[in-house]
Amino acid sequence: MCKKPIQHIAIPTEWRSLSLSLSPFSLSLSVGLCLSTSSLLRRSERGTRREERERGERERERERERESEQRRARERARAERGRGRSERERDRRVREAV
Repeated sequence: MCKKPIQHIAIPTEWRSLSLSLSPFSLSLSVGLCLSTSSLLRRSERGTRREERERGERERERERERESEQRRARERARAERGRGRSERERDRRVREAV
């Protein structure tokens, strides 16, 4: 009796590097690899989403800091307008020294 040649099965594109064959050992091994590959892909997608969310939070925080800095600068300018020139010069020198 002659053996049947091993037949290959088509597999999804992201698993293209893995081959499925009908010999019992390699079939179970390849299926296990496929499952772990897909779960790894899902896990990495989840990680990417978390990174994007954290990046968005950091950007919003930076924007809030920028706005509060601008607000402080406007308040400082408003306060300086009401005072004499010598006081403004003295305060500016103090700020530059710090």
